[in-house]
Amino acid sequence: MALSSFFEESVFAVQNSDERIGQFSAGAQRTGFYAAIGTGKFFFSGLDRQQYSDGWIVAFKAGYDFIKYMGLELQFKMTAHESNVRTVNANVNPTFFGYQYNGLVKGAYPITKRLYVGGGIGGGVWQTDPNFQPNRGSSSRGLFVAELNLEYFLRNKGLSIGMDPSVGGIANIQSAVYQFSGYIRHTF
Repeated sequence: MALSSFFEESVFAVQNSDERIGQFSAGAQRTGFYAAIGTGKFFFSGLDRQQYSDGWIVAFKAGYDFIKYMGLELQFKMTAHESNVRTVNANVNPTFFGYQYNGLVKGAYPITKRLYVGGGIGGGVWQTDPNFQPNRGSSSRGLFVAELNLEYFLRNKGLSIGMDPSVGGIANIQSAVYQFSGYIRHTF
């Protein structure tokens, strides 16, 4: 009996000292401005996958959560791709960089005190340098994005990690594109 009360007192003493120091929060801080950085993989699908290789993503995000359930986010993502050797011709560049400029409306719901599940929907521009399809006009194309989010808030106040797989539709591309990435976020 004495051992269990000693254990309970020790656990509560550690939790209380964490909150007194002010470096930790008892729950998730999900409202306000935030910034995030992430990395992952970009996949073409269908016939486009035969022409272009997959690429790594580096992503920068900034946003504002109005309430813990809803917010807006701006994204800038960079990818690098090579054309598959068997399809390189005058109509397809051998390598190109892809730049995404996206705006999303996002929602989230707390599963536990620190774990949130959510999603986002939005659009933007996908630009390539050089134009990955020179015979199809501009290097800038419209982009539609839908994503899922799984986010876990760490004990450090405002810091979280998460995953945000997404599917996108790019104008003049025959099939959907998929992105699987993880991120670290800080809410100010």
